[in-house]
Amino acid sequence: MQTLDEDPVVDLRSVSPQPAEKQERPPLGSNTAHSEVDATFEHMMRQYRQPVAEKKEDELLAAMRSEIENLRLLLKGQMEQASDERWGMKNPLQAAVAERFEAQGVNRQMARQFASEADLFNTIEDAWQDALQGLARAIPVLDSQRLERQGVIALLGATGVGKTTTIAKLAIRYALKHGRDQLALVTTDSYRLAAYEQLRTLGRILDVPVRLIDENNSLDDVLQSLRHKSMVLIDTAGFHPGDAERVKQLQVLENYSAPIEKLLVLPSTCQSRVLHGVYELMEHIRLDGCVLSKVDEASSLGEVLSLVVEKQLPVAYITDGQKIPDDIRRARAEEL
Repeated sequence: MQTLDEDPVVDLRSVSPQPAEKQERPPLGSNTAHSEVDATFEHMMRQYRQPVAEKKEDELLAAMRSEIENLRLLLKGQMEQASDERWGMKNPLQAAVAERFEAQGVNRQMARQFASEADLFNTIEDAWQDALQGLARAIPVLDSQRLERQGVIALLGATGVGKTTTIAKLAIRYALKHGRDQLALVTTDSYRLAAYEQLRTLGRILDVPVRLIDENNSLDDVLQSLRHKSMVLIDTAGFHPGDAERVKQLQVLENYSAPIEKLLVLPSTCQSRVLHGVYELMEHIRLDGCVLSKVDEASSLGEVLSLVVEKQLPVAYITDGQKIPDDIRRARAEEL
């Protein structure tokens, strides 16, 4: 008999083997383990290669280009930010002045250029005045007194920028100062009847001749008939940005035998992109200067002055209202 203190004796031969619930993984360093890893890796690669092989080559290239462009833009932004931070930390006063310029519409490169002229030991207001003086020195100004004595002046520009109104102001000023006998008006705008009628009305008020240039009356013939006049003011047809064909018609002003002073009318209310677009359309024409119109309607002059300084396009006049002939005056860089 077996006592309680004794361990039970089990005959192992009588115990039938049971299936294992979980098979143990072979040791990591064994050949079997390596085979399993290789098999798993190969399976993953087959899954990866399958969709890639199905993609078209141009789609892959497009995706790569997109990624590269995104990285380029990201890097550019980080470099600009780092540059701004370094510039601001070294010259906080100049950075504040540059920021003030940019808030007024002056482009970044020009803002930094003029801000760098500020005295580092000044107050912010004194530094601002120093920078403004630098801007004033950079603004080219045309001697409009010379223009007002005698010659042929043509105003060019986009539709609605104030060319005809400016012509009226200049015409009345000239008539009051030099007399109406030496003045004549010309228009090349045969597209809009209203523009011609507006100039004819002005001609009747001033009692001065008004001529229209069209297919029957060339510029040469018209100006030849007015050669005894000391001042001839030419109002040209307006154009829309992108209307290159109509702009080409202004080339006739370049081909005239005698010099014609050509002034581009730039509205101060327009954005930099629009102003540059108008200027680029006129690049084939030699411009002598410009008129800044609608100054009274502009919240700031930074964008139009940036173009004037960048292109070194002298400013002859500024207009700041609809009153004729009062709201026009000669340009002064300090005032601008």
